[in-house]
Amino acid sequence: MSELLSISNVQSDPRVAARQMSRKLVASAFLTPMLEKIRHEPFKSELFHGGFAEDAFGQQLDTLVADSVIEQLDQVDQGQPFELVQQVYEQIIKSAGLTDPGASVKAPGVPASAGTKNTTNTTTAQGLDLHA
Repeated sequence: MSELLSISNVQSDPRVAARQMSRKLVASAFLTPMLEKIRHEPFKSELFHGGFAEDAFGQQLDTLVADSVIEQLDQVDQGQPFELVQQVYEQIIKSAGLTDPGASVKAPGVPASAGTKNTTNTTTAQGLDLHA
């Protein structure tokens, strides 16, 4: 857990490290417990039981799956950050003092407009008025 709370000992870019920690925190706090619960009930069956290996390494599998799912959902490079990861990332960056208070905090590779609410009116081909 200490690796999630401290970015001072990371040799790489602190923003990249903060993003990785944000993903890890969201995966371990939200997805891993859900996967563990699903593995135990109501889908636990002797017919599909993995035996001793599942009992011994099930938690590690849950952790790997959760990390992989969060990484796939958090498509920062394509301008589609996972909202929960983005919020955790912004809090880590702010608490680490890596930006000035008035600046908009975005992950590396995220366009400035990503995650902001569009308040301008736009129309579609059908003439429908769409506004946030």
